[in-house]
Amino acid sequence: MDTREEEETGVPFDDEARIFNTRSTDYAKMLEDHWNMTRIISDTRVGLVLNLMWGPTYSYHPNAPFHLPKVYPDEKMQKMKFVFVIREPTSRAVASWRSPKSKDTRSFEQVLHDGIQQRRNLEACYDGSLSRSSKPANFVEELSTEQQLQVIDECWWQRDDTHDQTTRLFGESVEFVHAHVDQGIYVDQLRRWFNLHGRNNTFVYSAEEWAENPQQTYGRIAEFFGIQVVGVSGFKNASVYNTTIDEATQKGEEDPSTLREEPSKEIQDQLREFYRPYNEQLWKLLGRKLY
Repeated sequence: MDTREEEETGVPFDDEARIFNTRSTDYAKMLEDHWNMTRIISDTRVGLVLNLMWGPTYSYHPNAPFHLPKVYPDEKMQKMKFVFVIREPTSRAVASWRSPKSKDTRSFEQVLHDGIQQRRNLEACYDGSLSRSSKPANFVEELSTEQQLQVIDECWWQRDDTHDQTTRLFGESVEFVHAHVDQGIYVDQLRRWFNLHGRNNTFVYSAEEWAENPQQTYGRIAEFFGIQVVGVSGFKNASVYNTTIDEATQKGEEDPSTLREEPSKEIQDQLREFYRPYNEQLWKLLGRKLY
């Protein structure tokens, strides 16, 4: 989007949305926040521009996907599409912990211990809920919407040993900012979104896929949205397309001098082994290996 459009809307292009990652059920406020973050476009560009919103914790926050149908009417929901960008979970956890933005004072060994124990506690609670369910199910995400919310309330919000606790950053409450380990278990996150919003409405790719072939990955994303790579609904020409994609690929890395020292290979290997069965479930769910 060009600078003129950003000035018209007053919405920075890289603003992170914090609308649905909440336990609140104030849906009128959510809708108001959505419109405050929506870009204004000219009548001549309607149908040629995608309205995109991004929130890194939307996929992880257990309540987020349940809010959408309460905020938007059916005809809007039917047009929505969801894109999930994931990363090899051990490297994601390490990067999250090393980042100065996390302000996590624990050692990585403690992060690993806490994260694994919280996950074990959560799964034990899930298993107990499933055993009491009147309808047989292998996963919580297979239950009805009402039952899923009941389990989330029981196993997340009524307990303090199953997930990262809220941390205060920059004067506002930020959920799960220290869930370095659990956020990398993508399979149940995606099951939840698939169950609620449809497999055909979601597109999943990894940072590793983008790094290996950004043009090809973007092409798949464009096809998913039904837009052109180059053309009326795409980039002006191939040169602009390639330049933009290359620049986007090079952005986003933090200054190495601000990062903590990387954890030992031994401790990272322990985390990789912990993630292995979850990754295998993810490959089976998606039908391909992403990293």
